[in-house]
Amino acid sequence: MESLPVEVVERICSYLCFHCLNPGVFPNADTEDTRSGKAALARLSRMSVRICAIAQPFVYHYFATGNMPRMDYTKFSDDRFILPAEDDKLPAFLRTVIERPDLAARVRTLQLVRSTKVIDCSSDLLATLIVASKAAGMRHNPLPHVEGGTHDWLEELALVLLPGIETLLLARDHPCRFRHLDDCGASLPSLRTVALRGVRRRYYMNEVAALFGAAPGLETLYAMDCDFHEDTLSDPDIKHKDLQLARVARLVVSGLAPDDLWLLVGRFPGLCELQYWFSSHYLDMLQFGELVRALDPVRSTLRRLTLSYSSNSIMSAMYEDMIEFDEYDAMPLSREFAQLEFLAVDQAAIFCPGRWAEDTDDDGTDDGGTHDTPGLRLVEYLPPSIREVHFLSLYRSFPELERLAREAPAELPNLRVVVISLAERIKDNRKAGIAQMLRTVRPLFEAAGIEFSASMSCFGGDPLSLLTFVEYSVSPLTSMSAAVTILPSRQEILTQTESTPKPIPSSPPPGATGLLEVVVVLPHRALLGFATV
Repeated sequence: MESLPVEVVERICSYLCFHCLNPGVFPNADTEDTRSGKAALARLSRMSVRICAIAQPFVYHYFATGNMPRMDYTKFSDDRFILPAEDDKLPAFLRTVIERPDLAARVRTLQLVRSTKVIDCSSDLLATLIVASKAAGMRHNPLPHVEGGTHDWLEELALVLLPGIETLLLARDHPCRFRHLDDCGASLPSLRTVALRGVRRRYYMNEVAALFGAAPGLETLYAMDCDFHEDTLSDPDIKHKDLQLARVARLVVSGLAPDDLWLLVGRFPGLCELQYWFSSHYLDMLQFGELVRALDPVRSTLRRLTLSYSSNSIMSAMYEDMIEFDEYDAMPLSREFAQLEFLAVDQAAIFCPGRWAEDTDDDGTDDGGTHDTPGLRLVEYLPPSIREVHFLSLYRSFPELERLAREAPAELPNLRVVVISLAERIKDNRKAGIAQMLRTVRPLFEAAGIEFSASMSCFGGDPLSLLTFVEYSVSPLTSMSAAVTILPSRQEILTQTESTPKPIPSSPPPGATGLLEVVVVLPHRALLGFATV
């Protein structure tokens, strides 16, 4: 090892570094991939002085506290979060970057999760951290009387000491105003991607104003499980005008009430991509027409749009029951979205089945008819600029796809990709109809020169999955770092679309290939893409 050229050792280190292998993906110290790579680099750094000088900077490419909250889907109570409380090593990490500015300059990615405990912080180390805090211009002392107050101070001290970070994943609850960061007027000129999420409860977007102000180059924002109220502010001193988000081009938001969406998007004059995941809390008030009208402030700039219901394994069946019998305002996607190239939307958003007779036929259509929504033309629904469309959570036959395949070459000349993702749970009387539809439309799209795919969704309807790394170059399925479940009902439907039906194995055989939908999120884009497994 000692005799190897520097370039070779650096290449070896890059293969062990999660950041180098997955540029832009949020690291999570709770995962084995992240832990094992960091441990291997640390061992390599202890081999010799020469190897340490090469390998140690790779150790500090990223820092992740871990302790990300996890949802316990076996509980029906409000307290359904599993909150790990392991030693996150944050005080020790801060001591190192204080003593070694050269290593501090190497840090590019941070994962910081609020904790009520600060473990392994001696009085001497605490004194060192306070001195560094005062030297940086922070006026506020640690607030031990506030839940998580001391840890909040350490998190913001990390931001001040690491101005070269490019990607930040931060988990905090209300209250989460960045008082320490606001004190010193710190600047994070390299920060391009910020992901925010709650721990036990929500936070207010308004509280994060100081962080946004410190990141003038921010381009991508994940605001997961957030809240945003015009009158009910967490702090009366924080106003919407303080949210400096003019340069943000990509926004992913979940948990926000539909009525508040227009308030938020109005702060993003340059928005090119929006993903909005609405939750079950708002199903009773959801009107898709109003939802689209809330996008008026960014109608002329949007190029990519995702609108979908965020369910989970408990709530997904309730969603279908509600859309079956309630009448709601379907989504009238206007051709005024002149720049829109990518659209991902739930099948239920396009039309309201509750307005028509309840279907009882086993082919999934209404009273034996060929169309569930008479007169619907997707070529009139989609803007001429569209290049790729994903119909999510498909739970019933969708004959309008046949008309789209026939009319798209003339009406939508830019359309190149159509993707269907089946819903988590599909009623038995719909399966045959969906399978027949897929057999019919696939050759029509191929003849039109349009790529067509049908898959089972691995996303699971939980938008917080967007902040979890999903390994997407894998074979076979069991090597995926994220657990994936193939639901037999949906596997059965896809199998029925083959020319010769095949038996469904309980698990893929070694080396077998199949098409599964995964969601892989990078800082510059999110892919509703496909992985061969």
